[in-house]
Amino acid sequence: EQRTVGNKHQYVVHDHKDMVTYPMDSVTGILRYVDGTSTTPISRWAVKQAVEYAKKHCLITGDITGALNDARKQPDIMFKKAGDRGTRIHNAIESYLTGLEWENELTGEDDHDKLETCFGKVSEWIKKSGLKVMGTELPIYHRELMVGGSIDLVLSDNKSRIYVVDFKTGSRIYKKDALQVTAYISCLISMLEDNVELWDRFNATMPHGENLNQLQIGGALFHIKEDNESLNIKHINTPSSGAFTAARILHQYWSTKESEMFH
Repeated sequence: EQRTVGNKHQYVVHDHKDMVTYPMDSVTGILRYVDGTSTTPISRWAVKQAVEYAKKHCLITGDITGALNDARKQPDIMFKKAGDRGTRIHNAIESYLTGLEWENELTGEDDHDKLETCFGKVSEWIKKSGLKVMGTELPIYHRELMVGGSIDLVLSDNKSRIYVVDFKTGSRIYKKDALQVTAYISCLISMLEDNVELWDRFNATMPHGENLNQLQIGGALFHIKEDNESLNIKHINTPSSGAFTAARILHQYWSTKESEMFH
């Protein structure tokens, strides 16, 4: 279950057998504080937005105090606007890929034609990969690390492969974004070890239980850039990918420890 606490997401796992609930921090909430490559540029951008706003409105109104007070609010306003846009595009592409009325998710601020081109590239990649959409906004958790989240898109051949996709719509992607996908992969493995069926009849077609080691799980960041109608895909499951290796090692480490919370 996803809950909103203040301006953050919290995830709760319900153990119906023991009638216990476990609150968990979100993966994205944790990663927000660990990657200086994202926080430093964003901090600089916020200062620039405030300064530019103050300069412009001070010249117009001549009210220095008022301009500075309003300038302090400007970064939050711009962050919210960018977040709302990202949410719209996320909702639109999920509707597009599942055959729903995707344009209803957008507004006049969005370029529908350019986004349709981007969405078409995503759909074409999925077809060529031999995978199909098994779910969107799939809730996940890791029972040892006590974190949760929601995967934008889960793909599978319904035989032995699962692919985790996270959509990004900002101007660039950061190290934490790759860590986010690898954390999701680790969460999936944890859930499967708990014998949680990721989708209906999962155990009827996919490796599970003693055969779980036969399952292939990978992932990627799909960076959608509306302005130039491009789709950049960063795969993180190659042998040379440090992020993917780190996720596997992290999971293996925690899998060897006893979880007092769940026993």
